[in-house]
Amino acid sequence: MRRTRAVFAATAVGLIAHVISGATLAQANEQPVPLAGTTTIVAPAYPAWTVVTVPKTLQFGDQGYLDLPYIQVSGTASVAAIFFIPLGTTSRTDEVNMFGRLPRALDGTHTIASFPDGVETLRAGQYRLLMLHSPGTASITIRLPGLPGHATVKPQSPSKASMALLTPSRTISGRYLPTGTSGIVDRTLAGRGFITINAGVVLPIGGVSHTEACMYPGGGDLPSTLNLLPGCSDGNSIGSTAVQGTLSYTGSSFLNWDRGKYGASVDYQTTALPTAVAGWAAWVPYDG
Repeated sequence: MRRTRAVFAATAVGLIAHVISGATLAQANEQPVPLAGTTTIVAPAYPAWTVVTVPKTLQFGDQGYLDLPYIQVSGTASVAAIFFIPLGTTSRTDEVNMFGRLPRALDGTHTIASFPDGVETLRAGQYRLLMLHSPGTASITIRLPGLPGHATVKPQSPSKASMALLTPSRTISGRYLPTGTSGIVDRTLAGRGFITINAGVVLPIGGVSHTEACMYPGGGDLPSTLNLLPGCSDGNSIGSTAVQGTLSYTGSSFLNWDRGKYGASVDYQTTALPTAVAGWAAWVPYDG
């Protein structure tokens, strides 16, 4: 498996827990909640955030970005993710820490993460902890190395962020190879922030895929010429390639965008008809 992640800043692309063992820590605009060695974040039905404290810098070790052993996602929602947005952030030169899961349609329950500068660290400090999920219920349990105790965090403050599933509606033969797209899902970014996209392709034995996560400033429509894929029509992208036996996973973050309408899609081209293709996108303002 080869996995690719990249971060796009607007200036670069030219556009542009004290720990309480066994306690339940509910909050809305209260004092920051210190995290514990095993912390479970339980989501309400809506996007929500709370302020948390990471008491010291945490190093996760060289475990990569996919199928991580220290994350467990439960509930009926296909997708769930948490974001650690440093308090006071108004712009970024790198992505924020994210932990979550790819859609269940992708041959199981693959956990994922992203780290600023690709360093598998969560720095000490205060964060706006934001949780998003697709329809249903969701909780995320994360084991934080070097911290003691257990805690449950229940974000309650409503967030302006949103999430959408990206499920391809068409797969065609293309001129040479099976090709498809999820179509473009439009959402409004409610304030200066970022758009993040995570997707994957599962193929039969021997297949190879090229998968791209696409972001469209101003929104957009389904590209009309599908057999020209892969390639994001008038968008920005990051691609990955993988030999089957594993998941071909691609993720990207597009940083420092102003309030406005933006589209997201998943485009792919493969050497065999995929057994599963799915992804998700999130539109996240820095102020929650």
